[in-house]
Amino acid sequence: MSMLARLLSAITLCLALAIPASAAGSALTPLPMRYFCAHNPDECIAYRADKAKWNDELHTLLQAVNSQVNSSIRPQANPRGGWKVNPRSGDCNDYALTKRSRLIAMGVPGGALRLAVTRTARGEKHLILIVKTTGGDVVLDNLSRTVRTLAETGYPVYSMSGANPTRWTAS
Repeated sequence: MSMLARLLSAITLCLALAIPASAAGSALTPLPMRYFCAHNPDECIAYRADKAKWNDELHTLLQAVNSQVNSSIRPQANPRGGWKVNPRSGDCNDYALTKRSRLIAMGVPGGALRLAVTRTARGEKHLILIVKTTGGDVVLDNLSRTVRTLAETGYPVYSMSGANPTRWTAS
């Protein structure tokens, strides 16, 4: 990899979870998400804002996808090449995008799936997948084996994608 490519990669990673507000209530879409969408337009379709119907079947599906994706991707901090779906190794961004992609393919309304920037208990920036349901918001997280409500995670949400994953809002 050339020095320029490494520099651009490093800058992209540093900006990966930047949350600068562009207007009241709105936030800039993270640069790596914009890059991801430019290269994967089928993964970045704007959906109608929706909620998934909360029931035992949905809970079982969310739990299965969370477990499957968590075990299928080898953890790697700040991998090269930007955000990806279904990589062999990756970080929280790759886990969240992969879970989102799989759930849409399984029939969960795309407009109910939101990527959210938060911080771990250790203060590290972190990306999770929030599923908006008729029973409340639940979180799929590579740092947890179980699907939990957003309140149970204790995560503060700093910015979140909308039903259109290229449009983000600040909390």
